Amino acid sequence: VGIEDKEMGKLLVKYPWILSNCIQKNYGEIVFLLSAEK
Repeated sequence: VGIEDKEMGKLLVKYPWILSNCIQKNYGEIVFLLSAEK
């Protein structure tokens, strides 16, 4: 979970709009962005 928290922190810095939306709603998009980063 700690690693995921760090990844989420990086995402929130890069994509602050994630916070302005419901994270549950955009979870699929967040996972897609994470997989695209690697």
